[in-house]
Amino acid sequence: MAIRELTVTVTGWVGAPPKLYPGQGEHPVPFTQLRVGHTVRELDRHTGELSDGATSWFTVKSFRDLAVNVADCLRTGDPVVVHGRLRVEEWADAEGRISRSAVVLADSIGPDLRWGTTKFSRVARPTAPRSPEAEDAEVEAVLAEHPPADLEATDVDELPTVPLATGS
Repeated sequence: MAIRELTVTVTGWVGAPPKLYPGQGEHPVPFTQLRVGHTVRELDRHTGELSDGATSWFTVKSFRDLAVNVADCLRTGDPVVVHGRLRVEEWADAEGRISRSAVVLADSIGPDLRWGTTKFSRVARPTAPRSPEAEDAEVEAVLAEHPPADLEATDVDELPTVPLATGS
């Protein structure tokens, strides 16, 4: 882990099915990419009514066991809490224009229990102990091997609107 990384926590709703990329070749680290939408709820001070504001979309990437669990457990429309490191990824499109995207490299992802209940089930997977430096090197190798332009693009206009549920 780099020193002085920016960590964020995002709450929102899964906007499209998580996509699992199984580890292959000399970098056998599986990772999952998903989109999470967060809709701001705004209060009109004159009428006292709540309304949905703009939806912000985040690309979330997870690695190793977390990636496998995310792909197994999360579905479109699930409320989630994501905690991780914020990173800006840059790539050139087909016409050579530079694009940038804010991505959360997830350390933790779970259901947002404000909107429902769940039962936790521990998964037993044999893992060889690795140093934090080795784990960071594996993640960097996967990110270098799969630049943003290589991943299946998700057009924000094609993602569903994420209305907030009524209630608390």
